[in-house]
Amino acid sequence: RNILAKGPSEGALALFKSTGYEVVDFGGYWTRTLDFKARLQRSTGGGGGGALGSLANAFLEGVPAMPPGVIEVQGTFDPWVDNLWDRAREQYPAITRRDKAVLDWRYFRKPQADYTVLVLEHRGYLVCFDYERRGIRRGRIVDLLAERGDEDARRDLIAGALHLLHEKGADRADCLATSPVVRESLRAAGFAPAKRPDPLVMRGLELAEPYFCAGDGDGA
Repeated sequence: RNILAKGPSEGALALFKSTGYEVVDFGGYWTRTLDFKARLQRSTGGGGGGALGSLANAFLEGVPAMPPGVIEVQGTFDPWVDNLWDRAREQYPAITRRDKAVLDWRYFRKPQADYTVLVLEHRGYLVCFDYERRGIRRGRIVDLLAERGDEDARRDLIAGALHLLHEKGADRADCLATSPVVRESLRAAGFAPAKRPDPLVMRGLELAEPYFCAGDGDGA
């Protein structure tokens, strides 16, 4: 049986290795800074941090506008996502089920966070959320799907997520990406590999390219 796990602790990693798992390099988390102000305000105790952050932001790549056609949906995915899934499942060697029934359950009926779902009709979807950690708001892209050759759809959806997360005050956005096509789309949007290691381990998975996102581990 093919099994893939992400982000084990040091102790869990040793346990995985003892039961036949191997550490693999499929990309890990990618990250992009959106705003320096909150980080600098915390490090300076608020004194002058906002001004320094505004100055530092001048050197950041600009946050994109919301692309035409990218919209937020609530409550349910539209039926066309089943057709997208039928096409995409043939294009990625190893991917978990992503049809309407599963997506509705995972992100609307039994969500593990206050997710935001963005869609580009008939071409793809993206799921993200924002959260606070140590007094700083951050954003995370947890799921993204478009057809393998539709780079424009991936880039538009990522741009939409960056725009939305920036509006919500997130100082940065991150995304777990194992597929090369997703990593290249993130790179084009200004993301870079995160410095913090987040190993993936596998057992029995012979395919060279698993399509795995953080949302694949969500469920209730």
